[in-house]
Amino acid sequence: MNDIVQNIIWLRKRANLSQQELAEILNLKRTTLSAYEQGKARASLEILRRYAEHFKVPLEEIISGKSGKEAPKDLEEKFKILALTVDNFGNENIEFVPVKAYAGYALGYGDPEYLTDLPKFRLPFLTGGTYRAFEVQGDSMLPIASGSVLIGQYVEKIADIKEGETYVFITANHGILFKRVLFVDKTKIGLKSDNTLYHSYDLPLMEINEIWKTKLYMSYTFPDPEKSLDRIEKGVDHLRNEVRKMRN
Repeated sequence: MNDIVQNIIWLRKRANLSQQELAEILNLKRTTLSAYEQGKARASLEILRRYAEHFKVPLEEIISGKSGKEAPKDLEEKFKILALTVDNFGNENIEFVPVKAYAGYALGYGDPEYLTDLPKFRLPFLTGGTYRAFEVQGDSMLPIASGSVLIGQYVEKIADIKEGETYVFITANHGILFKRVLFVDKTKIGLKSDNTLYHSYDLPLMEINEIWKTKLYMSYTFPDPEKSLDRIEKGVDHLRNEVRKMRN
């Protein structure tokens, strides 16, 4: 990574800005800013002046490589600059990661060349972020069935993770996980499955390589109204039993 790339990444992260936020400030496309940070494109002198003016640092510091020398080594630095692909018009693609590609994606998630081999599509109503699709494996998150396709939005900051919401985690030691978040602290995230047959567990933050907030899913399986009503009735019966125990 050359000095200019290191500096512009450090300036953004020091200001606690996402790529999307900074791109809007500098009047750039998110894809363009991401290309600068990946070293796939070179920022012009005019663009570097915009950086210098916004962050109030001398232009010479950005070019000479001094700005990022004292870069903090915190957990936010653990997340790699997101690799992505675009169509012929510069629009970001949604790359689809099927189950058979899970192992490869967990290793090559940050490699632009690996992403070019994945199937791609676009959904015009999804805007204002970067999205990726993942095939669901197993029954731990029922009623979302195995074989369904999740659409996740990229999460740049651990602070943006919300308790009770569902996410896809790309991890170093556990592959790709689709779970609901129980809690978040300085060192770990508590995860649970919606299927109560599975136990909850903690995931160390240092093991996480990417986080995707689930926005929608597509499935070949349509909800069964009888089963849905049955689950509601069982839930009501359970609450009634709990109230009786409290009264007693």
